[in-house]
Amino acid sequence: MLVVDESPGITLADLHRATPTISTDWIKIAIAKHLLYVDLCAHRLTERERTPVYRDEAPARAFTYRAHTSPGLEILAHPVVIEQGQHMSWHGKPWSIANIGETEITLISQQGIPFPLARTALEALLKESKRIGDEVHVSSSFTEEGRTRLAQASEYDLATAVFRNRSIHPQDYDDEEQIHLAAKFAAVAVRTKYHWKQLYCKGEALYGSGFIGLLPSYHHGGATRKLEPPVLKLIEEVLKNHSDTVIRKLKRGAYGEYLLQSKERGLQPACQSTFYAQAKRHLVTYDQLLVREGKRAAYPYKDVHRTEIRTSNRHGTDAWAMAHLDHTEVDLELLDSVTSQPMGKWWLTLMILSHPRRIVALSLSFDPPSYRSCLSVLRQCVKRFGRLPTAITVDGGPEFRSPFFEKLLALSRVRKHHRPASEPRYGAPQERLFGSMNTPFI
Repeated sequence: MLVVDESPGITLADLHRATPTISTDWIKIAIAKHLLYVDLCAHRLTERERTPVYRDEAPARAFTYRAHTSPGLEILAHPVVIEQGQHMSWHGKPWSIANIGETEITLISQQGIPFPLARTALEALLKESKRIGDEVHVSSSFTEEGRTRLAQASEYDLATAVFRNRSIHPQDYDDEEQIHLAAKFAAVAVRTKYHWKQLYCKGEALYGSGFIGLLPSYHHGGATRKLEPPVLKLIEEVLKNHSDTVIRKLKRGAYGEYLLQSKERGLQPACQSTFYAQAKRHLVTYDQLLVREGKRAAYPYKDVHRTEIRTSNRHGTDAWAMAHLDHTEVDLELLDSVTSQPMGKWWLTLMILSHPRRIVALSLSFDPPSYRSCLSVLRQCVKRFGRLPTAITVDGGPEFRSPFFEKLLALSRVRKHHRPASEPRYGAPQERLFGSMNTPFI
């Protein structure tokens, strides 16, 4: 990683040569685990001489959008340096460039034998990546300030820079996203685009990359906080010890405690509105409710976990990969057809396939949930489809820990997944089905 940090954009072949003690498989494993970044949509790992490697996606984007300088220097811009007196190797034999003409280049072998080579032939070899010269290490042109600014950029900043670059350099993009954003690009004012081009040129000069110049500087705006660090520290301490507790004291009482401690420490107290504003922002809603009212009260405000890179479907890749098994008491009461006496409500046990959201088996019973309800549903599933799912997700009910249920799953080689306690979102497919059934249907 140190080699990649020092030379962003180093090719996969050069990285392997620079780290001979590390096997190629370990480098590919680092790419698969996102410890190193390769744009797999634009490059192939099999083409090691062409595939650039970066530390993460941010410098990769910055290097990608540098194709706007020196459009006519195709040979000189190639990693192979072509100049008079340069030593070269071709098919394993050493050569040197004796003369560079307009139409041909003269090479001299180690024995002093001249060999004329058409310039067009040399260009064709270079374009086909048949390198015939000594490779020159292309160091990163990023300045230290540019590296720092790129490292501090957020995902929103990077997305903003990409949008600006797409707007001022549309010729560099030929994808569906460019077509979808065409209306937004047309709505951007001409003076705004001119300003973005100025930022791009400024970034080339200051940071070594015009893309870095397009990064917004939102963190430079806004007024500075007027609260002194000791005052702010005291507010956080009072809120933690007197407000964010299970006793759930009012903010008014916490502010009174803050005034007393400010007087004891000789600090100038903040006004009540400032204290209340800090009480709202010092913790997010979920964390505040978690410490004041508990896990269950805060659960509706818990952020849904979403992975940045989707690798596999959490519900499985086929219909029988994962199933959910659970019970619910149906909100209907039955009456005896002869005596008209109420018989009470009944329990519904459902097994649903999480990937196609299909109900495969069900069981109705007046008895509360037990291992008999579970075995009845599994029997119905085998009777209808001749098989069981590969894995079943259940909650922490005692019927799912029954020896009979455990033995049947073990004999059938079915994995059992336990949902965390008080986390209904882990069983979202079936919980949503129960909610829709009770609310609009029943």
